[in-house]
Amino acid sequence: MLLAPYSDKETPNTAVNMIIKSNPERITKMKSITQKSLKLAQRGFTLVELLIVVIILAILAAIVIPQFSSSTVDANEAALDSDLNALRSAIELYKAQHNGLYPGAATSVIAACSAGSVGAGAINT
Repeated sequence: MLLAPYSDKETPNTAVNMIIKSNPERITKMKSITQKSLKLAQRGFTLVELLIVVIILAILAAIVIPQFSSSTVDANEAALDSDLNALRSAIELYKAQHNGLYPGAATSVIAACSAGSVGAGAINT
């Protein structure tokens, strides 16, 4: 063993021998502490501990995932709102550039259109 008492003939260091001979209870206590710490250092996780951790992670994932799935709906709504605002801005810009007329309010040339074509003529005609 590491800290077992030795006689003077077995070890060349006499100071170590004096410490060991003067306080054998302390050496025994240190020996038991180091053996316990080695056992704790070599000890791993048990299967039950690992299963508990996996179950806790699964519960947390089950709570968090539905909150993220609703965020895609919110993102789509925000994108549609942004597109609608851009379209409204473009229409207002057209109105400002064309003397207060909205797109489609100006009449097209009727002679150039064939009968029954869609989009020819003024609005509500």
